[in-house]
Amino acid sequence: MVLESGDAVAEAPKHRLQRRVKQRRRKRRNDKRQNQNRNQKQSGGGKNRGLGAADCTVCAKGGAFGSIQAAIDAANAGDTVTVCSGTYTEDLSITKNLTLRGNDPSVVSIVVGAGTSSVVTIAPNVTATIKDMAFGRGVGTLTVAPQRVGGGIYNQGTLTLDFVTIGENTATLGGGIYNDFEATLFLSNGSSLAANNIATERGGAIFNDGQLTVDEAFVDSNTAAMNGGGILQQRGQITLQNGAVIDGNTAKNGGEVCLLSHPQQNMPGLTVIDSAISNNLVSEGGGGIFNEDGAVTLQAGTVFSNTAGGAVTLDAESAVVRERPEQLHRDGRLRGVARTLSPGDEAAPRPWTTTSTS
Repeated sequence: MVLESGDAVAEAPKHRLQRRVKQRRRKRRNDKRQNQNRNQKQSGGGKNRGLGAADCTVCAKGGAFGSIQAAIDAANAGDTVTVCSGTYTEDLSITKNLTLRGNDPSVVSIVVGAGTSSVVTIAPNVTATIKDMAFGRGVGTLTVAPQRVGGGIYNQGTLTLDFVTIGENTATLGGGIYNDFEATLFLSNGSSLAANNIATERGGAIFNDGQLTVDEAFVDSNTAAMNGGGILQQRGQITLQNGAVIDGNTAKNGGEVCLLSHPQQNMPGLTVIDSAISNNLVSEGGGGIFNEDGAVTLQAGTVFSNTAGGAVTLDAESAVVRERPEQLHRDGRLRGVARTLSPGDEAAPRPWTTTSTS
């Protein structure tokens, strides 16, 4: 892939990926709604926008439980806890294998943190799935005072988020999610950390110390005061795939994805497959990928309007473009100062060749 510098060229692939994810998300909603209506008609019922109150485990009216935590505590391993659409104020602790889901993807079940810890905590050795829900206004779990981790979710087990939104959370590390050492986190099917998650130090959206896969999901518009406005990777591996979009995050270093070395662990790694990292805002270095010590591989992936340091391996359908933000024209658009990496090139920390097309 050969790219020229300029806003129109740089923005097109990102928009294509976003449209693809939104289309899949819309189709999933429609298919689910059609299946629910079909099942309701077959059972002799009328119109239905999801499961009714009688089908919910948790509901303000008609459910077996009035709080989500009470239902989780009463559930057996392997159970599904279904939550009626509405807003619930509580912090949740999941200590057994189960599925937590909203009853209707078109009217989201929202959990607002109680202001004492992470909104959701997944215990070690637990495998959990959360679907069709949103979590916000968490303040993180206090580990070593005054450090708090995982404003929205603190994951110590294996967690899958399916069509889940994480927004407006705050923590020292991992404003949205803290994925602990040896934990596994899978974001899928239009899940998003896209509503101003804030880390007062590192990892605006996600602080990852384990295995992280972002599949057909968004990490957008999050902030870290230090490193990794989108994702901070210290140990483990990150895979972005199937149209994942990491966009518009803000930090001092590593606006989108920041890979830092750890003295006691193998170097971290990042693989980008058919996905985009774009539109950073940083005050110092590594707008798109700040790679201190790790391997970064792009496979039909694209990094737009960003800087990249360390080793970057590209295949024939990938490109990395570094544009210098100080080169602005009168119309405010960034133009023509870039270095495009081709397959076989390495984005090493060295002076960049620039070409002006003004």
